[in-house]
Amino acid sequence: MTKTMTKGAAAEFHAMEDDDAWLNSGAIDDGDDGVAAEGYDEEALSKLEALNEKYCTVLDGNLRVMYLDENDEVPGRRFWKSIELKAFCAHFSNIRIERDMDGLSKNAASTIPLGDAWIAWPRRAGAIGLTFDSTVDPGEGIEGRIVNGRLNLWAGFGVKPLTAEERGRSGGWTKFRNMILNDLCNGDKEFNSYVLRWLAYKMQNPALPCETSLVFKGAKGVGKTTLGEAMVKIFGSHGLPVSRRNQFAGQFSGHLVTACFVFADEAVWGGNKDDEGTLKKLITDRHVLYRAMYKEEAFGVNRVGLIMATNEEWAVPATFEERRFAVMEVSDRNQVSKPGISDEEKARRVKYWADVHNEINNGGLAAFMTDMLAMDLGSWTPRQDVPKTAALAAQVEQGLRGVQLWYYELVTEQRLPVGPGEDSPEWTGEVEIKSSVVLRDCRDWLKSQHSKLVVTHRGLLKELKKFGWALGGRSNNARKWSAPSHKEAVRVMNARIGRKVT
Repeated sequence: MTKTMTKGAAAEFHAMEDDDAWLNSGAIDDGDDGVAAEGYDEEALSKLEALNEKYCTVLDGNLRVMYLDENDEVPGRRFWKSIELKAFCAHFSNIRIERDMDGLSKNAASTIPLGDAWIAWPRRAGAIGLTFDSTVDPGEGIEGRIVNGRLNLWAGFGVKPLTAEERGRSGGWTKFRNMILNDLCNGDKEFNSYVLRWLAYKMQNPALPCETSLVFKGAKGVGKTTLGEAMVKIFGSHGLPVSRRNQFAGQFSGHLVTACFVFADEAVWGGNKDDEGTLKKLITDRHVLYRAMYKEEAFGVNRVGLIMATNEEWAVPATFEERRFAVMEVSDRNQVSKPGISDEEKARRVKYWADVHNEINNGGLAAFMTDMLAMDLGSWTPRQDVPKTAALAAQVEQGLRGVQLWYYELVTEQRLPVGPGEDSPEWTGEVEIKSSVVLRDCRDWLKSQHSKLVVTHRGLLKELKKFGWALGGRSNNARKWSAPSHKEAVRVMNARIGRKVT
């Protein structure tokens, strides 16, 4: 009796409803004239070959079947899905194929369930594990996706780059280019150059992390999402849009295993110290720990390039000498919802964005991608020459805490520590101050901030040396510390924070 597919198997195989028609369509033609081979006739072999075009067994801990599922609702997105052998066989148990009866018991059935036959078939597509090789064209069938015996999870880009002839005929991406420069980069040509090289690097090296993150900070409706969504579309199956912090910097990260690009749209960091380390590792580390729900952590390769878009004041955990984040305050010159603009100006802005998106959706995105792939980067990487913008410095300021914030206020207020009842001397040139006075001033300030931080002489001097302070002489057996001139203090602060301190 022919088995019927269980309800659970049907749910798991919702993407394969047309398998019966596909198997019987004659899509696979091996040129055989009905001569039996491997114990199967032409019709049976055709069905087995058809399964080989779509499915592959993978020995990766357990033996399972994997297939590439097309997402019809989002063109260009294809996802590898894993099926247990039992479920796979149950799905195809309602299709039976004729088999050679030689050597079998006379009571043996002359037909066998297709799934069982394929699993036991010597020419079944199989791999001994998984790999991710973006240098190999994945093609369409399973055969081209097996690299050195392993199933290649690289599914290709979601957008096809143009040939030289096609690029010559295309309308280009002028409006998109101008939007990136004038809106996202606020007219800053240096930052714009960095952004374009960052994007080109990510497309030319899809399997490598960028080691820095682009952060666009500004109001809604200023173009932040336009670039992010364009990149997600380019990376297809390997582009991931997220809207919550825990989707890219939280406890579970199994969905990031094959991600090459992540767009965090209004996914606020919000000063969560627990997630800070995870976020920084996702940006810079070549290898990270992945954890899927209900599974143990596994060490794997990190390939993520991250763009963040936010309108929050404190967007990223930037620190002194920051090299992970390239931050820009986005222009609102074309924001449609900006209060106070005239109807005429609003109409102009509506048309502006309509023109940009029309260009992107009608060949501009492919032209943009083609030019990024062709950009000569030489040995450049995103970690080189990260722009020091006012927006980045503002993020560093937002993150200052403890001793660093205390000293930052001394510099900005041009104030030197003093003892009880003493007037603060003018801070112009170099000056020596009793270490006990400096320590007391710092501790009193921390107490006023309700900080529980414990500061020692040695620890405080170690921190102040980073700002140009030094061990001074003695006066009446009291140790003194030497503070730099205020001009030098400002210069050092500028260098560390990336912004002029007044």
